[in-house]
Amino acid sequence: MSETNQPDRNYRKRKTRKKKSRGCLFFMVLAILLIAVAGYGAYLYFFGGDKPEPEKPVPTQTNVQQPAGNQQNQSDANPKGQQGNAGSESGRNNGAATDVKYGTLFGDARYLIHIHKQAYKLELFEKGKTAPVRTYGIAVARNPGDKQRTGDNRTPTSWGRAVAISKAYKGAEAGVPSAKVPFRVEEVCDASDWTHDFHDGKGVIAGAYGPWFISLDTGWDGIGIHGTHDPASIGTMASEGCLRLKNSDVAELKKIIYRDNKGVGTRVIITEE
Repeated sequence: MSETNQPDRNYRKRKTRKKKSRGCLFFMVLAILLIAVAGYGAYLYFFGGDKPEPEKPVPTQTNVQQPAGNQQNQSDANPKGQQGNAGSESGRNNGAATDVKYGTLFGDARYLIHIHKQAYKLELFEKGKTAPVRTYGIAVARNPGDKQRTGDNRTPTSWGRAVAISKAYKGAEAGVPSAKVPFRVEEVCDASDWTHDFHDGKGVIAGAYGPWFISLDTGWDGIGIHGTHDPASIGTMASEGCLRLKNSDVAELKKIIYRDNKGVGTRVIITEE
C-alpha cells in the first residue's frame, strides 16, 4: 500500500470508531430512559399513585331495604283476608242470601218455611236459592205473643213443654226459639173431611181445615199449617194457634214440600215480626 493512501485509511478507522461510539451511546441513553421510566412507574405504584377503588357490587332486590312507609302501603294494597276474585266467586256460588241468612238451619231438608206473624206472611225457601220460592198471606192466632200454655190461643215462636220433644232435634228444648232450632214438619194429613167447632156459635164447620193439614212438631199439641173455610180471615188474628192459608195456597205448599221426603222434616221458623 502506498504512502499516499495512509491518511484515508486512518480517516476511515476514526469514522468507524465514531459510529461505534455513537451507537453505544444511543443504547446507553435508551437503557437509562427505560430504567428511569420503570423506576418512576414503580415509585408511583408503591408510593405516589392513586390506587383504583374496587368496583362496588350492585345491590340486588333481596338486599334493598324498603322504608317502613312503603311497606305499609304495599300491605294496604292487599289487606289480610282478601282472596281476590276466587274468594268473591266462591262467596256467590255458596247460595248467597239464603245460605247467609239461614246457614245450617236447613239441616238435611230441602225446604225451610219462615212465618212472620205480624206481617201475616209465610215465606218458603229452597236450599241454595237467594229468594223465597213462594210467599203466601196467612192468618195467625187471636192473641199476640209467644204461646205459654195449652188453650191460650197464641201461635208459638219457641219450643213448648206440652208434649215430649224428640232427642233427634239437637238443641231443641222448652223455651228455645224456633229461629235458633227450627220446628219440624212431622206429617202431612188429608184434612178434606175434617170438621171443627170454633165455639163462635156457628157449631161444627165442615172443611174447617181446608184440603191439607201440615202438622208441626213444636212441643205443643195440635199446631199446624192448614187451609180454611173462611178465606176472608187471611191477614188477621183469627185462629186458635195454627197458621191459616187459602185452600189453593196450602195445596200448592203441600205439593212443593212433598217432593222432599213427603214434607217430613221440613224446617219451620216462626217469628213475631
